[in-house]
Formats: sequence, C-alpha cells, structure tokens
Amino acid sequence: MARNYQQTGDVLTYLNDSSQSYQSGDVVVFGQRIGVALSDIAVDDLEAIQVVGVFELPKASEDILTGALLFWDSNQQQMTLIADGNTPAGCAFANAEAADAYVDIKINA
Repeated sequence: MARNYQQTGDVLTYLNDSSQSYQSGDVVVFGQRIGVALSDIAVDDLEAIQVVGVFELPKASEDILTGALLFWDSNQQQMTLIADGNTPAGCAFANAEAADAYVDIKINA
C-alpha cells in the first residue's frame, strides 16, 4: 500500500456549522458536494456523513434515466436534472418516472 494512503474516503467527519439540524438519511451539502447524514446532526455537532454509495432520495417530477447527472435543489429538498443554481449530487443508478417520489442515486459519482 502506498505510504501516503489515508483511507477509503467513503465517510467524512462533518461539522454542522449551519443553522439547521439534520436527521439520519438527510442530504447534507458541504462545499460543492453532498453527503448523507449517518445519524442525527445537531447544529454545532461533529458527525459522520456518507459521501459514496447509492441512496434512495426524493426527486422532482421529472423522468430520469439511468446514468443521468443529478443535482440537489436545496430549496425544494429534492434531486433534479437542473444544474443551474443546484449542487452536483451524482448520477441516477436506476430509471425513475416523473410520478415516482424517489430516485436511486450514486452520490458524488
């Protein structure tokens, strides 16, 4: 193993310096990426967020095809195909129809 290897990078420690708390499973925006809270995170708490993996997350009323790039709309609290003003989130792991409430997404892909 390389001498400079640190870790797999699936989970990072996140300091919630925002004004909102998160529940386990919520999307957490950090910089220009997202993670998923692994436990509840109160304001000013330091907790783990998952930054790699496939998650079922809420989505906009759009047809989404496997492999489509998805973005997190913080205002609507959902995934969307619209990049403008939203945070890069990953790619669709499965098709989702407009009527579906959720999409499987490989985050940060």
